[in-house]
Amino acid sequence: MGLGLLLLTACGGGIKAPETIPVPPVGFVPLTPVDTAPAEGTPASPAAAGTRDARIAPAWPLGLRVKPVTGEHAMVVTSHPLASDVGVDILRRGGNAVDAAVAIGFALAVVHPVAGNIGGGGFMVVRTHDGVVRTLDFREAAPSGATRSMYVDSAGNVRQSSLTGHLSVGVPGTVAGLFEAHRQLGHLPWKELVAPAVHLARDGHTLDGVRSRQIGREAERLARFAASRAQFLSSGETPQPGTRFVQADLARALQLIADSGPQVFYQGSIAELIVQEMARGGGLITRDDLARYQAKWRDPIGITYRGHTIYTMPPPSGGGVTLA
Repeated sequence: MGLGLLLLTACGGGIKAPETIPVPPVGFVPLTPVDTAPAEGTPASPAAAGTRDARIAPAWPLGLRVKPVTGEHAMVVTSHPLASDVGVDILRRGGNAVDAAVAIGFALAVVHPVAGNIGGGGFMVVRTHDGVVRTLDFREAAPSGATRSMYVDSAGNVRQSSLTGHLSVGVPGTVAGLFEAHRQLGHLPWKELVAPAVHLARDGHTLDGVRSRQIGREAERLARFAASRAQFLSSGETPQPGTRFVQADLARALQLIADSGPQVFYQGSIAELIVQEMARGGGLITRDDLARYQAKWRDPIGITYRGHTIYTMPPPSGGGVTLA
């Protein structure tokens, strides 16, 4: 299926401008943040097919003026050049916009875990060539055991547990959402879309300055938990730019998802690990919470502006704020 426009909200820096490539009729594939701005010094960066001017450094200094980039056939915009590579490669292989976005979503779980990861969620806006606009809600859901007062102390102050630790975790939606988008609108086999992320996690990638600084800013919180400490602070210090960053556990999880689809994440062996960790650390997510999770197709909201209709996500996203 050819797709005209796709907007996937999942923190999406490098520029990739491949030579002109044969792609299906895809108009534009941008990725924009769901709840965080692009990392300091790294605006979102396009990878365009048939682009005329994309000679811009992968990490853009804050405040640098850059030229617009245009593409003849397709465009991919992500927060990391390796994720941009993945999206362009999927288009080259005959995938459509949703295929590219799904593959990018998993790739960002590896190279940009601060925002794009399989433990989170997001939203997707898709416009097909017949003019139909659809939105997909795969944001995290509150566990069934959550209460309105769980993050407030006796004095009415919000506790740190709302931000860090097992109690702050919602039921993840990313895997279910990306699978549902692929099921409805994708073209290439599911396994092919997850494979690039498996390779990036298993074989490693070179850590850049942006991601190194992000880990450094979160080092205190990462050090509180054995698993995150072992992965992100294995030497006892923040990994420096140029470090080969391997994520073996994530690679194994992604391979299971590639082989078995979302069921392994929500009802299988990965679900069991999540439930065990929640119980160990005082979290609320249960087997039933995971098994019941579903991504939801919703009607978009939109306004007319200067003769154009602008569509965005309905609640529970903040999309309506952009139209106000």
